[in-house]
Amino acid sequence: MAEARVCVSCASAEIAAFIKGIEAQFSGTVDRSMVNAEHGQALAETLAGRRDARAGPEGEEAALKSREMQKLNATLVIGTEMKEGVKKMPSGLLIETLVEGTGATPTPEAKVKVHYTGKLADGTTFDSSVDRGEPAVFAVAQVVKGFAEGILNMKVCV
Repeated sequence: MAEARVCVSCASAEIAAFIKGIEAQFSGTVDRSMVNAEHGQALAETLAGRRDARAGPEGEEAALKSREMQKLNATLVIGTEMKEGVKKMPSGLLIETLVEGTGATPTPEAKVKVHYTGKLADGTTFDSSVDRGEPAVFAVAQVVKGFAEGILNMKVCV
């Protein structure tokens, strides 16, 4: 039977900071001024480097592509998450309200009229009622889960 070894390369101060961050996240007391895209990107790069070291030379090209996408995603998500007025749902969905409605919140059975722009992590628009010049009308239950979750957490404009 092979002997299992664990190598911890973090200094005790790094471990303490990590634990403090986890505790703050669970207690809802995260200091958002300390969390930003630069820190998130640095963490993503560190973790990707450790993963690549385990993968060996045969996975270098795939690892490079993966790191590039991770950097892009980390910048997008963390940058968006830190913006004023962005709400993070338990699922991880980020909702940025541009114009706050004053009406009721739609129900899953409701039919809604929305103006939206769907974008990929690299900023490429994949669908947009705005570009078509006309809001889309559909039942909330007819759209993908993340889109429905966003709609169900917004107020209707009246």
